[in-house]
Amino acid sequence: YRDLDRTCAELEHGASFRRLLGPLVARSEDVVALLLGDKRSLPNSPTSALRLGLRMLAQGTPAWGTLAGEDARALFTGVAAHIISRMPSLTAAGAGLMLATLAHSVGWPIPVGGSQAITDALIADLRAHGGELTAGAEVT
Repeated sequence: YRDLDRTCAELEHGASFRRLLGPLVARSEDVVALLLGDKRSLPNSPTSALRLGLRMLAQGTPAWGTLAGEDARALFTGVAAHIISRMPSLTAAGAGLMLATLAHSVGWPIPVGGSQAITDALIADLRAHGGELTAGAEVT
């Protein structure tokens, strides 16, 4: 659900999910700025940076974090699995935390025409720049 309260209410171990995401959802703009922004300068919100960093460390280590129960762990793992990275890792944790934060603050964007529209746009851009798409060819 987009609503964090509803999501936590549906989870047997929702309290741990709320502890993980609640502070990040409350400062979702800071989370996005920290993860996608310029890394050459200090963050605008050191408190948000600390909260995010601690959660990335907790979720990105072999202990795979602070979440209690299979339901809360499975939900976060499902979100983090959208990233092409080994799990657990700081990369998967950071991206998973960002995606989960966005899911419960502004919602996930859904492309008009479904996910196929993303592939179509990428192919169109490739062709517009003189590229070719070849299927069924061995890459060496």
